[in-house]
Amino acid sequence: AWRLERFIINSGSTITSTSAVCLVSADGRRDERVATGDGPIDASFKAIDKIVGSKAVLEDFSVDAVTGGKDAQGEARVRIKRDGRIYNGQGVSTDVIDASVRAYVDAINAMIADASYADSSRPDSSRAEPSAKRKDAADAAVPARNAS
Repeated sequence: AWRLERFIINSGSTITSTSAVCLVSADGRRDERVATGDGPIDASFKAIDKIVGSKAVLEDFSVDAVTGGKDAQGEARVRIKRDGRIYNGQGVSTDVIDASVRAYVDAINAMIADASYADSSRPDSSRAEPSAKRKDAADAAVPARNAS
């Protein structure tokens, strides 16, 4: 899983938006990448994709106010798709860009967790052989129980 350490945005009406994002991996490795995009959120998502090597497609993105006032909390929701599977992420902050970046990292982490589970649940030759032996032993025990 990845954790957001920081991001820096450079954006304006007459310049191309740029985002530098730094993520920390579960083993403590820091990775920082820079990307440009169509706005600061798009640039941030692209920088995150560079870090994690994601081939996910953004399916849906929304930001809603969850509290009122000048310091209102914004909740960002992100839906990404990879290999036909959908992953959702959520982030909350008084800064909608921060909430959006956190939501995207949350969705990426959900995708990685699912991919890790899928990889660990696939039988390979070393896993398949012991389970086949257990099955043979169980089959051999069945006639002994039926014989009595």
